[in-house]
Amino acid sequence: MHDPVQIAQITFELFGIRLPILYEEFTLKLLCIRNAFTHNNGMMGGEYIKLNYQDVKNVHKIFIALVNGYVNKVIEETDAALAAMDET
Repeated sequence: MHDPVQIAQITFELFGIRLPILYEEFTLKLLCIRNAFTHNNGMMGGEYIKLNYQDVKNVHKIFIALVNGYVNKVIEETDAALAAMDET
C-alpha cells in the first residue's frame, strides 16, 4: 500500500485526472499501522497493535472500493478521450 493521497495528487499532476481519495487523517492512520507491521513487528509507540478479523475485513473493503474508484475513473477518462477522437 502506498499513500492514496499522493497517488491522486501525482495522477492529477501527470494526467489531469482526479482520482478518488481517502480522508487524509484516515490515510495517515492506515499508513502508521502498516508501517508498524512492516518495520516494527506490529509495535507502535512501544505497544503491540492488536487487530482483529473485522478490522482487516473493513480495511480490505475500503481498499477494494478505492481501487474500483480508480478503475472507474480511468475507464471514464478513456471513454471520453476515445469519443473525442471519433469527433475529429
